[in-house]
Amino acid sequence: MDCRLKELRTARGLTQTGMAMELHVSQQTISRIELGISEIPTDLAIRAANYFHVSVDYVLGVSDERRTVSAVSKSLRIAQKYEDFLLEYVLLKPEYQRPVAKLIERLLEMQENL
Repeated sequence: MDCRLKELRTARGLTQTGMAMELHVSQQTISRIELGISEIPTDLAIRAANYFHVSVDYVLGVSDERRTVSAVSKSLRIAQKYEDFLLEYVLLKPEYQRPVAKLIERLLEMQENL
């Protein structure tokens, strides 16, 4: 199996020791997995996937899709909320749309000044 632990670790700027501390294993465990001496245990693959916010399949090298199903689902839910908001906004009378637009503009200005 083409485990991607090293790729994920280096992309995050972690040493083997740092990654070992984050995933609650020894540095030797990380080293042996990265060198292909040992297979990654299932529980460690799950912890790594959660830590790096990728799918277990990606960690294991089974898939090139980095995002988890739950991350995709979350993105879809967020998109649905935006769509619902825009639909409600469009259905407002123009005299009510203007104050909403001004409120959003003001909130964006406030955010920029933080």
